[in-house]
Amino acid sequence: DIIELKKSISETNLRLDELNNKFLLLHEKVEANSSRPAYVSGEAAAAPPEGLKVVKLAEEEKETPASGPEGLYNDGQDFFLAGRYNEARKAFAELVRDYPSHDLADNALYWIGESFYVEQDYKGALSKFSEAVERYPKANKAPDAMLKAAFSYFELNDKKSGVETLNNLINTYPDSEAASIAKRRLKKS
Repeated sequence: DIIELKKSISETNLRLDELNNKFLLLHEKVEANSSRPAYVSGEAAAAPPEGLKVVKLAEEEKETPASGPEGLYNDGQDFFLAGRYNEARKAFAELVRDYPSHDLADNALYWIGESFYVEQDYKGALSKFSEAVERYPKANKAPDAMLKAAFSYFELNDKKSGVETLNNLINTYPDSEAASIAKRRLKKS
């Protein structure tokens, strides 16, 4: 019974992580869309008066896949939210490859790591979280990436590296929310 209960708790925690990730992505999408005017976010304008001919601009006629870092990031978010993790990784990876110094590049790399983590590919997750911290140490996702790298170590049964990573996180990003979570996790260890 205890083994079954532990397995159930582990599955529940994994599902909570997945839902939390989706919530964070949805929050990012809402924040991004609320700061843009309606004509940019794709909302339909009021219908033109009857008899008035509407001429589409050349850029509106394009039916190409997402272009630019924002479009790639948006596609990656949509794929992730839909549980299409391989496609999400492709969109995010394209952003990181083509726009490595864009503000969204660290986020994209982080979400590649999250997609592996959700699929329980902890080695793949660890690789991407570590890469995010190494490439973008001053970016907003670096503390979160370091935290998830530590969690990946724990999932790989490497407690020593997990604890070391949590301590590095606390020392490097002491005022971050990730550092607060790291402190709580260390108390459990």
